[in-house]
Amino acid sequence: MLERELKFYVPTNQRDGVARAMHALGSTTLPLHACYFDTMQGDLAKNRIALRLRLEDQQWVQTIKAPGPDKVTHIELNHPRPEASLDLSVYQNSSVAYALAGLNDTLVMRYETIISREVVTINHQGCSIELAYDLGTIRSRQWQTQVYELEFEQLTGDVNGLFDLALQWLYRHSLVLDFRSKAQRGNTLAMGQSLHAVRKAHDIVINDPTNLRQAYLQSANEYLAHSVANANLLAGSEGPVSTDMARRYAQQLSLGIRYLLSCWEQFQPWGPIENRPAPVFLEYFAAYDQDQAITQAINPQLQSALLQVLHGLVSTAERLD
Repeated sequence: MLERELKFYVPTNQRDGVARAMHALGSTTLPLHACYFDTMQGDLAKNRIALRLRLEDQQWVQTIKAPGPDKVTHIELNHPRPEASLDLSVYQNSSVAYALAGLNDTLVMRYETIISREVVTINHQGCSIELAYDLGTIRSRQWQTQVYELEFEQLTGDVNGLFDLALQWLYRHSLVLDFRSKAQRGNTLAMGQSLHAVRKAHDIVINDPTNLRQAYLQSANEYLAHSVANANLLAGSEGPVSTDMARRYAQQLSLGIRYLLSCWEQFQPWGPIENRPAPVFLEYFAAYDQDQAITQAINPQLQSALLQVLHGLVSTAERLD
């Protein structure tokens, strides 16, 4: 099945407010302990696949997640388990069978998450949306990092309701958009790599050069991801940020924004963009520079602009399906 969710980092001075808002909605507390499995070389992670066993209250659930068509949509397959053991046979005829069939090494536990989740389901604009506020730890051997996440998962209804609700909470609690999953962060720890590394633009390999709309989506999604990642780190999602690192994050954030603006300019004459996406983005960044980036990573105007760009890309991708 497809899972569609938006994830946000909750800054330090907003955590009590988010907790109070969740309690006011009647949220319940759910303890979650998950163990993530991969080869020692991280073969599943290389394909952006996460495999876990998670204890949800008193029930073990085996879950595998794989990339979907956009930044907020994923393939997710869940199977209840009688105990904390993997059963890979359940994927034999599934959409993720290819990734597991090619493994040449044993699966081992690479990292784990220990989370306290406040969860509630609400209706908004005809949508059923699950809000989950996660506090806890991701750890692998001697390394660990903290989790302060608020997730909005679309259970039913239209994607517009999901983005509208998230935008309201973003403004109310100064949330910071985050595309990283716990699995991505955990794999980084397991590989002994730094969670503080600057995110640079990746090379874009166009799958079908004759499909301009698909080429546009690939390019715009990459430049948005480039911007979001550095804004998130600049906001302190992995801990305090030194002055030197703040400058480096800000430089890459500014570059990502300019790449995105250039992407729109280059693709517009050929018509892959039905409507100019996120006018607020264009207005807000007309005179944007690196110095602004250092002080405005958590600015709701910046974050709402990024979220509206994402909304435009998801909506465009839906029209292509």
